[in-house]
Amino acid sequence: MTPDPIFERALRRYDDELRIRWNDQAKRWVIGRMVSRAENEGERLGATWYYVRRCFHPIFHVETEERGFRQPGQDTIAQIAMMDLCAGGGSMVAAKRKLIAELAAQEQRLQAEGAAEMDALVTQEIAPAIIRSNTPSVVVG
Repeated sequence: MTPDPIFERALRRYDDELRIRWNDQAKRWVIGRMVSRAENEGERLGATWYYVRRCFHPIFHVETEERGFRQPGQDTIAQIAMMDLCAGGGSMVAAKRKLIAELAAQEQRLQAEGAAEMDALVTQEIAPAIIRSNTPSVVVG
C-alpha cells in the first residue's frame, strides 16, 4: 500500500525525519523517525570498527481507539505533535518551534522593559531638565 501523498507531504512539513510505512503483520500504518545508529562491524587489526546506518524507528501506529485500522489524516499529525510536546519536544522541529517562541517572548519582554526604562528616563530626568532650561529665570532685585 502507498500512503496518501498529501498526508506524506504534511508529515514531512511537520518533521523532515518522519516517514510512514505499511506494516503487513499488523495491517496498520506506522509512522517512524529516521535515526542514525552506530553498529559494531567487528574488530580488525586490534581496533573496533563501527559504521553508521540510518534506521526506521517506529514511534506511532495509526489505529482507532479500539485498535482497528484507519487511514492517517491531519488528526494523526496533531497526535504526533502532542506526543512530541509531552516528551519535552522530542522532534527537532518541535524543539526549534519552542526555541523560536521562547526567543520571541524574550525579545518582547526586553522591548517592554526597554520602553518602560525609556519612559522613566524621560519623565524623571529629561523632561524636568528641558522644563528647567526653558523656564525664564526671574531676577528679583
